[in-house]
Amino acid sequence: MFSKKMNLFFLILIVGITIIAYFIYKQYINIISLFIILTVFAIYDIFNNREIPDHIVYISFVISFILFFISSANLPLYFVITILIIEVLIFLIGFFSYSKGKLGAGDFFELGIINLALPYFNNPIILHIYQIYIPFVLNVIFNTGYIVSIIIPFYYLVIQNISKKRKTYILLYALIFFLFITLLYFDFYMISLILLLAFSLYLLIKYANLIKDKMVFYLMPNELEEDDMIAYNMLDNQTLELIKSKYPKFSGRANKDLLFAIKDLNIKIPVYRYGIPLAFYLLIGSLFSLLFGNLLLLPIW
Repeated sequence: MFSKKMNLFFLILIVGITIIAYFIYKQYINIISLFIILTVFAIYDIFNNREIPDHIVYISFVISFILFFISSANLPLYFVITILIIEVLIFLIGFFSYSKGKLGAGDFFELGIINLALPYFNNPIILHIYQIYIPFVLNVIFNTGYIVSIIIPFYYLVIQNISKKRKTYILLYALIFFLFITLLYFDFYMISLILLLAFSLYLLIKYANLIKDKMVFYLMPNELEEDDMIAYNMLDNQTLELIKSKYPKFSGRANKDLLFAIKDLNIKIPVYRYGIPLAFYLLIGSLFSLLFGNLLLLPIW
């Protein structure tokens, strides 16, 4: 866990760089501020047990709202309304997922911050594919989902070697990557993207249980921490009924009331302790979107 001094340092870093950018690089303030926020969130996600302090999340959200207020003056009214509708949907879906233990609170706040801080980015830095005013956060969601689908099976099959067939999958990945590059070279962009995604999704489905086992730890109730994500679908009926008999409102997330209610139970509970560091992938997806735009628009490049 980071110390209070470290938390204060990151808070000052976010606010300080935003203020400096406003006075020196005002035309780039949305990008600079957003990416310092995303970088700080990713650092917490990876090195602080996925725990981002509430005050950093809330202040980052306020900063993003101020940036949106400033940039909205240059946007048509219906673009502004579109972004606000997306923001409401992000929080509605996010809160529902959070209450069911499927998503951390910081994760949907981060999507809301991306949506407000940089509503649109029509001209990617490298590919220059006009983004036809697709909201930036939608590009980030799509690209992040694609990237995660590619990285996760590679990480667990090649790095973690959960299948005990590392050499086989190194060769398979080399072959798929060669085909991917070849198709790109001959301008078959969509086919190359579909090929890579189909291969990765096949591996995700085939090894879903092994991957899940790598993410899940079985803990006693007194070892649980507030906001732990309990693997609800991995609970057997007897354990689930026992938990609900003590805490009828149980839905998948460990809150204070649940921890108090089940503290004396002699059971093992499956908990996601080493799940996907979503803030890190959102940083990568945002950077990719900034540089290349939406992958779906590659065929028109």
